[in-house]
Amino acid sequence: MIRHEILSIHIENKPQFYPECAHLNITGSGTAFPPDEYLKTFPGAYDPDDPSININIYTDDMKNNYVRHFPSIERRRSKALC
Repeated sequence: MIRHEILSIHIENKPQFYPECAHLNITGSGTAFPPDEYLKTFPGAYDPDDPSININIYTDDMKNNYVRHFPSIERRRSKALC
């Protein structure tokens, strides 16, 4: 099972999390595994004081200096992993 979330940051300092889960049918050898930096434990994956989620997106400072603090999305090109 994979859990993903949409994070809404349109209300200042009140991030809204919309979690979803997906059951996947994985085929292939089953030997590939994402690096630890992509794995998170819930609850606890987010720091409530993280400045990347407690922001005002309508300020010029945010538009010019926003730093995402979450790991990058893992992308695989192998058809066996799609």
